[in-house]
Amino acid sequence: MAPMNVNDIPQLLAALIAVIGLKKDWKAHGSHTQRVLLVSAIVLLMGFSVWNNHRTSKQHGKEVEKADKQHDEDLYEIRKLRTRVEDANKAQADNTKVYLDKFQNMSQQLGDLKTQIQTQDLRSRATRLQAQLDANIRVMAEKPKIVPAFSFYPAEPHLTPVREITVLSSNNIVHLRLALINKTRTDSGKGFATVVICVRCKYTKSPPDGYRKIEGARDTEINTDFDNLSPETVFALEPIDIEIESTVSSFEIGIKYRCQNCIVRQPEERPADNLVVHVKRDFQKQFAPNPSAPIGKSSGS
Repeated sequence: MAPMNVNDIPQLLAALIAVIGLKKDWKAHGSHTQRVLLVSAIVLLMGFSVWNNHRTSKQHGKEVEKADKQHDEDLYEIRKLRTRVEDANKAQADNTKVYLDKFQNMSQQLGDLKTQIQTQDLRSRATRLQAQLDANIRVMAEKPKIVPAFSFYPAEPHLTPVREITVLSSNNIVHLRLALINKTRTDSGKGFATVVICVRCKYTKSPPDGYRKIEGARDTEINTDFDNLSPETVFALEPIDIEIESTVSSFEIGIKYRCQNCIVRQPEERPADNLVVHVKRDFQKQFAPNPSAPIGKSSGS
């Protein structure tokens, strides 16, 4: 027999009140059949109410139990995933440590062997081998760095940058697409690039779409951000439109950049990264540009 539920008390009280009322009016119900029917109805109504309360409570208990079970399963899956991530990180760290320990052990053995070698030739060979081994240890311990290449877009096959082009100007305006190339197998990480045009040039829109202007920077400089330069890929920058003076037949575009894994180029090294644009004007379509004409230098060179 199921234990009494607190929710059964109101039904029992109602039934008791009905019985008391029936007793007061007992004589009003003349026939025996009427009295039996009334008592039976009260008992059936009370029984149905109690049964319905028990059924509802039992169903609610099952739903609560199911929700608790699902919660426990979710916590178990989360713990399993956390354990897998921790195991993977530990395995990677352990593998790197194993390789470095092996290199260190080999280096120690090689050092011991070198002290035992008697001839000068073998000692020299052992010294060279030691230097190569030390270099490998440094490469394993240090994160590789990259030097992005500046190029017009699209680049040549095999990630070869395009550093010189001839473009047609319309009303002294040229349209250009630029790119950064990561030839290495290392991600660059987050960073930014600064495009620098010549002092005789200006952007038709300042800053162009996809770029930003740093407060206090020269009008010839605009910046663009990137989340990552993936290994062995060409990263296309947003196109830019440049207005040039009518006397300019060629000009240069420079680049400066910073990123998490980039090697910073020194100022004296940057001119080697500059791109050269030869301008062919509307009325010069039938003529080739003159490479010997004066070139407008980028203000960042």
